[in-house]
Amino acid sequence: MIKQLIKATVLAMSLISSSTVLAELVNINTADIKVLQEQLKGVGEKKAQAIIDYRTEKGGFKTLEEIQEVKGIGPKLFEKIKADISLTEGLGSTQTSTPAPTNLSKDTPPSETTKQPAKVDKTTPKS
Repeated sequence: MIKQLIKATVLAMSLISSSTVLAELVNINTADIKVLQEQLKGVGEKKAQAIIDYRTEKGGFKTLEEIQEVKGIGPKLFEKIKADISLTEGLGSTQTSTPAPTNLSKDTPPSETTKQPAKVDKTTPKS
């Protein structure tokens, strides 16, 4: 009974840990050099830059296989990365700034930390 519980626990832990190892898809039509390098095994700075140069020159990739036209990416590397790349989904450029909140309407008052003091009109009305 205890052995079965231990086996079940080990199996569950291995399933949990293996799912966190899986890489996210990389959108080869929008990913920046950092994403390409960090997410695609076998792609370093030079190959990542070559991917960006190719898609800029050709107007983007039309098929996944087309990435093999990039200098340094042949059939062997393509086989390694094809499950991790996409033309339309996945990681694109890394965000360098925090996006503006989208859940605020124009009627939502600013937070207390951003409120500006009210301006007082000190001019006297003309008669």
